[in-house]
Amino acid sequence: LIANDVALNMLRNILRAHARKNLHVGYSQGLNFVASVLLLVLDKEEDAFYALCRLTEDRLKGFWDTSDDGSLLAATEDSDLLSALVEMHLPTVHRRLHALGHDLRALSLSWLLCLWVNSLPWQTVLRIWDVIFFEPTADAARGMILRVCLALLDLNADVVVNAGDGAEASMALRSRVAQHEDATTLLVCACARRGSLADLQREVATMSKSGVVSVSMSPLPVSFGPGD
Repeated sequence: LIANDVALNMLRNILRAHARKNLHVGYSQGLNFVASVLLLVLDKEEDAFYALCRLTEDRLKGFWDTSDDGSLLAATEDSDLLSALVEMHLPTVHRRLHALGHDLRALSLSWLLCLWVNSLPWQTVLRIWDVIFFEPTADAARGMILRVCLALLDLNADVVVNAGDGAEASMALRSRVAQHEDATTLLVCACARRGSLADLQREVATMSKSGVVSVSMSPLPVSFGPGD
């Protein structure tokens, strides 16, 4: 995202200053993508820094926090929760991914930590971010993020269902999502479902008790791939 040396130095300054200000976060995976967009949109280093702090300290407080062993607990939990929501709301997609032996969380963790910067077209990302920044609480914002992820899978279910194997499903989904420029349809689909993070957690907990959800909540590796 950042191509010239001046901008790269500005990005490094932002990430270092943020790590010093938020020791419980430090440098977390995905923040370089998020900070890059803030810098490119806001242009000024100081403005991008304060916007990043607003995101990590308020709007998505705790989302990039790391545990003592370096694990990204909140993002991993949300990735697990998304898998359970897919099983509930998109059973055809869930069954196909299960049949192909493909773990959705390998892809969704990147979506979550980078807030789609490395996945969706810019104009779509910025439209989603507008909605996230206007959510009243971190709980509501994280719920919206999960609903957008669910909407992406809903709108692109055909490429998963028609895939011949797990690798093809992953590549086809990444390719389709990268071309998803219709932010309005995506957000309408996301907003058709309601619920904050807590609401979605309660929904999954209720369905788990009744045996509807069977997704394992096992830990994921900390790293989700190159360029994180």
